[in-house]
Amino acid sequence: MKNRNILIDDHANRSQSMNLPFHYAASGCNVYMLKQGEFKESHDWSRMPMWTRLLFKPHPEATCRNLDDYVMKEEDVLFGEDHFLVSEREELIGSSYVGPAHVTLVTEKDLKTLGKDIDVYHTTEFCRDALPILLPWAAKTLPNAKWVTSSVNPADAPKRCHVAPWNPENICISVPSPCENMFSDTSKNIFHMFRNSFELDLLNVRRDIKRNPMMVSSFMHNFHVRDPGYYELFMILQRELSSAGITLTNYGGNIRRVGADLRFSRGGPTGIGPSGSNFETLSPKRSCEKYLESIAVVHLKGLDWAGGVPAHAQMTGTPFITTSPYLNNSNYTKYHIKRPGTFICDTIPQMRDAIFRLITDNEFFNQASTGIQQLQDDFFTTDYWKKWHQFVECIR
Repeated sequence: MKNRNILIDDHANRSQSMNLPFHYAASGCNVYMLKQGEFKESHDWSRMPMWTRLLFKPHPEATCRNLDDYVMKEEDVLFGEDHFLVSEREELIGSSYVGPAHVTLVTEKDLKTLGKDIDVYHTTEFCRDALPILLPWAAKTLPNAKWVTSSVNPADAPKRCHVAPWNPENICISVPSPCENMFSDTSKNIFHMFRNSFELDLLNVRRDIKRNPMMVSSFMHNFHVRDPGYYELFMILQRELSSAGITLTNYGGNIRRVGADLRFSRGGPTGIGPSGSNFETLSPKRSCEKYLESIAVVHLKGLDWAGGVPAHAQMTGTPFITTSPYLNNSNYTKYHIKRPGTFICDTIPQMRDAIFRLITDNEFFNQASTGIQQLQDDFFTTDYWKKWHQFVECIR
């Protein structure tokens, strides 16, 4: 298969901006993304985080990251979540990871010559609303590129088609998701992409963090606004666990369209709930470390697609406590019932009992931790990679 040149455009989709370069590099492709500030007329950089592309190596053989040669000051940050690149820079530079995954950053000047050699133009999920601008830009700047879209979300699923007026041939859907069965046209080139534990390597997450057996965590952004009913359940569970000396903490001060902006930790515009709560904001790196520190993660939510909480529970071997509506609505059930480690709890007593047993029974915890982590092996099989390579080869 020809080593294809791939240019990815991303509007703040963490999972795809980390996993697409990883997947394409596994097929021997050259992966490109734009440098910050390029093509300002067509690209809204206030909606485009830099951190994922800066944490990648610039080419497969590199021993450092793009960030090593990129000095970012506070005043340079356009997308709020990128602030952790300033505050946690010293933990990120001077390190690398094993493997070919990379992102070469390119400018408008570069694409004047390289543009004609780009074979694939891939848009991530949140590019969905910007497609009327991005696709004409790509047609002009990357004249020979074929479009691959990941710009779908559950809002499109009931219609069983891509957002109008486009009818793309190449579709890469992040799963598990309600979207994975939305395209009935078997002639299309479609791939279902899982999140890989490579994310922890990209973020230089330490794996030797000792678990606190009395710590349970939750990662729900703007909890009281998005899921007020589950928020009240969370508060009841928090009080019950507290009486037994167990700490249950929710992290998540995300602000729409700026992500996990550390400047607004405990003081975000949507952080104050009906009970006076105000959540601490964690960077993407600190969030993953918190999983490794916790004995379990509680996730009380109505709907997800390729969600970070179940994915990071798998990657870190952290037992995952959630509800049956969440698993069913998000199309997770068929994946998570394969192994121990996912606890389906629809009542406070069920949640409390699962947590108590994980704390008091080491063998039970170890089985749960190993089981949920083994889901990564279940996902990334030889057959999975064969299908991915076929997808790349068949892009048309």
